[in-house]
Amino acid sequence: MTDFRDIERLVNSADQYEPPTPEELAEAPLLEGWALLKDEDDEDDLPVVFGIISGHPAVPDGGLHFGAECFAMDENWAWIMTMARLYRLGTPAFGTTQQEDGNVY
Repeated sequence: MTDFRDIERLVNSADQYEPPTPEELAEAPLLEGWALLKDEDDEDDLPVVFGIISGHPAVPDGGLHFGAECFAMDENWAWIMTMARLYRLGTPAFGTTQQEDGNVY
């Protein structure tokens, strides 16, 4: 499931992109109970996010949703960008810890 090295890599890559505006974030679907999943056969080596979705324009609320490959993530785990769309992140499926540097892992 969630590999914290993948999260660190996604957080580091977020610095290369403009963060979403508050308006974009407010309109983004929400994933609760989310985690990252890796396909070991994927050449791109990018994780896929999945979780319980709400607010998606084409997917019913409350269903388990697999997003597209992820390429950037907020250091506070508030949002994640996939190849298809932006998602707001709620509570992860697995616990988090706040590090001394202020980052959440």
